[in-house]
Amino acid sequence: MYLAEHSGLISASSRDLDNFVIQRPTTIEEAAVLLADMDSNPVAYAGGTDLVAAFREGKTIGTLVWLKGVKDLQEISISNDILRIGALVTLGEGSDSDLINIVPGFKKAWGQIANIRIRFSATIGGNLMARRTGYEMSILLSALGAKINLVNGNDTISITPEELWDLPNRGQTLLTSIDISLEGKPALDYERSMRPLVTQAVVLRGGYDGSLGRAVIATRHLRPKIFEFSGNTSNLAEVYKNLPNDFADPLLDNAYLRSLAPIFLERQLARLAGDA
Repeated sequence: MYLAEHSGLISASSRDLDNFVIQRPTTIEEAAVLLADMDSNPVAYAGGTDLVAAFREGKTIGTLVWLKGVKDLQEISISNDILRIGALVTLGEGSDSDLINIVPGFKKAWGQIANIRIRFSATIGGNLMARRTGYEMSILLSALGAKINLVNGNDTISITPEELWDLPNRGQTLLTSIDISLEGKPALDYERSMRPLVTQAVVLRGGYDGSLGRAVIATRHLRPKIFEFSGNTSNLAEVYKNLPNDFADPLLDNAYLRSLAPIFLERQLARLAGDA
């Protein structure tokens, strides 16, 4: 269902900023403590691209927690059949990493996100924590069944990308990394030919005729919606039978999305079969 969350700019320039304190932690523990101090009105800073937009929409800053010095948030690794991506990995670094190739199609999809200037500074953690429906990383990670690892004070939690949308006290929570299971050798295809209107990510595990497929569709104004199906399904329209009737926005109505999604899925399954 479409909800109008933003109604326009409140602050137009940096001259509207009040004075604030900058803290520069070097460990995850230090950063988590700073962000958990609600009395100081902390704000996490990584790439900064989303902070500027949030400030223009009325966000205030008491303490700016500069995360660039936390090296443990900047790594990509593979261990125990898990691909782990640190929250401070930029969109450019991630899409250039050869380690990402372990998930066929992920590198290509990631490399299509944003322009060169944004990819240079924006981070995967910032893309997720901004919780903006027009952003694409949540779509890809939902399709991959990823886990989002967070620290809130002394508590460590692991949630899905879908659960992140409704996470309480988001500003006091530090996203540390993203885990993607490599079980079943996932392969991803991303259809964004109609972006920003609508995009769809599809992941198969176990090969083209594998036991599990997942499709995730989203629009410029709607959160990603997940559909699971058998990898060798023949009735593609049936995959979307549980699409809510209110899944529509000002630019795309429900009936159109119901007809478009299976067309996308057919193309994507064909491409995945070709890569098998």
